[in-house]
Amino acid sequence: MSGPARTPGSQGPLGPAPRPPTEVFPVPPPPVVDTGSAAPAESARPTPDGFPPQGPPPSPGPSPQGGGASGPDRRMQTWLLVLMGIIAVALMAIVAILALQGSSSPSPAPSAAASPAPSTAPKPTATATSAPSLTPTATATPTPTPTSAPTEQPTPTPIPPPTAPPGAADLCAPPAGSEAGCPLTAGAYEPQTFAIPMTFELPGGWAATLYTANRFDLLGAPGGAGGPSLTLSVALATLSSTDLVASLQANGSFDVSDPADAIVGNIMGKSLDVTNTSSSDVPLFADAGGSPYQLPAGQIARLDIIGQGARSIVVARLPTTPDIFPTAIAQTQPIVDSMRFFPPKS
Repeated sequence: MSGPARTPGSQGPLGPAPRPPTEVFPVPPPPVVDTGSAAPAESARPTPDGFPPQGPPPSPGPSPQGGGASGPDRRMQTWLLVLMGIIAVALMAIVAILALQGSSSPSPAPSAAASPAPSTAPKPTATATSAPSLTPTATATPTPTPTSAPTEQPTPTPIPPPTAPPGAADLCAPPAGSEAGCPLTAGAYEPQTFAIPMTFELPGGWAATLYTANRFDLLGAPGGAGGPSLTLSVALATLSSTDLVASLQANGSFDVSDPADAIVGNIMGKSLDVTNTSSSDVPLFADAGGSPYQLPAGQIARLDIIGQGARSIVVARLPTTPDIFPTAIAQTQPIVDSMRFFPPKS
């Protein structure tokens, strides 16, 4: 319920009503950034009765500086500006920190250049190659080849030294000064006086013309009685086989053929032909007793030489004429082949 209206200076229930001030000073608004052209705010004026208006407070007028925003808006703008400044300072600090960290840390490896975009054509798919197995393959142990026991070689049967043929006879001693000598019958012979034990066989028609410990001479007619004759001599020379061949080749009076290997009876030796090209007799060698074996001028002889250490055995065949040499050698070869030599007597 409303009471009676009061007039200024009237007495109320609690005494006289206060009087409004005679002059009102407006509170200046906070400064704002935004400036505008709005009209200045209107000062509060007292009502005609001197009391403040009873209605809602009037809205503040525009800022005297011309800003168009109200007080709360200006404060919001101020805080936004402050916040933006803080954010800007924070961002600058972060950038500076990152720059310091980037200068102290190692430079990152350059990234690979971007590969061009693959073409739309399908590429062949690479077939994956299986990795080799790390498990070692067991090497097969070779089956040992059984070594066959060496075949027992049969013990060679020792060759017994040659023995004189049964009934071998000794040579006869020729009479002194006899050129014909003593006749020898066909058969086997074993010269007992000769220094080297030996045997040989003779056909009929031969005779002994010289018989000593170092040499014996046999005279025969290979072509038969009354034909050309040949002297077959066996001597023990003072030179070795090598030295004897060398001395013959070095003698300017001789024409010597190349030595050839030959089997003399049962022993390997050398065979060569010597021709006396001089006009006089020249000795071929000397026997162990010092007697020379002469080769007449223009004659040819076949020498079969067997080594005996520092000495040698010489089987010489000398035809009386050179023209029968090939025939005489062939006809007397069986006698040489039948010869068997034994170790020297102790």
